[in-house]
Amino acid sequence: MATRSAPVISPTASQNLYLPALPNAASPQSGTCTQHAAAMDISASKPELRAGEALTVTLTLANTGCALLGLPKYYLATGSDPSNILFEPANPEPVLHTLGIDPGGSDSAAFTLRAVKTGEATLSGTVSFEVHLGYPGPAYWATASSGPLVIGVTP
Repeated sequence: MATRSAPVISPTASQNLYLPALPNAASPQSGTCTQHAAAMDISASKPELRAGEALTVTLTLANTGCALLGLPKYYLATGSDPSNILFEPANPEPVLHTLGIDPGGSDSAAFTLRAVKTGEATLSGTVSFEVHLGYPGPAYWATASSGPLVIGVTP
């Protein structure tokens, strides 16, 4: 589940966001965080399904560092061969969460796919997010990716 550490951010609103400085074990004398660390995982509701059945794929971003992460935007890739599409939608819409993820926290996005053809598909995920190293900054964008997940579709 999401750890909400910052106010919900509306992508269309113009507002100041207070983000407190976070400690960093690598820089104890400065008391500020100098870099981020994050890990991404991919999982599915089942490893195999029949054509016509639905599958839920979950992408999870874990904040393993000292910086606050914000505005995660999740992308799911359903395979690399456009002539052999096994799932609908073939290109799922990205999922944007307008929240902050504290150090040690995590956030997840779920995608529902329907199997439309038999075969084997290799799924993968990517997430982009803001990294906040304290207030008033600095901040930058970063990404994390999951390893591949192979799903079989049977008749």
